[in-house]
Amino acid sequence: MAAIIQYQYLSFSDFLEHYEDNSDRKDLHAFNVEHPSPEARGNLASIWAIEQLEPQPRSLQEILSVLGPDCIQERVLTSKIPDYKHLEDYPKRGFSYSAARTDLIRRSLVKRNEDNKEL
Repeated sequence: MAAIIQYQYLSFSDFLEHYEDNSDRKDLHAFNVEHPSPEARGNLASIWAIEQLEPQPRSLQEILSVLGPDCIQERVLTSKIPDYKHLEDYPKRGFSYSAARTDLIRRSLVKRNEDNKEL
């Protein structure tokens, strides 16, 4: 579980919140942490590879792209999300949001301020 906390850039309180949610707990136990390669990750185009994002991180990135670029409060992104048809791929549960956010952080598309819970 410590590897998931580190890999997902979670605070302990965020992790505990996910772990106490039954549906998120199943996702946590099924999650496989990738071990990063010690070599260089590639060039900028291969790291970003926006067109190769999975549906949930891509949907999150699309929402972020229309918001102001600095200090986006994560509560805006994780509050009750309506089931709009055009948001069907948006990560609506806590752990799926964390996984999507992690993918964007790993590709250097966003940076997270853990203390303020901002992107």
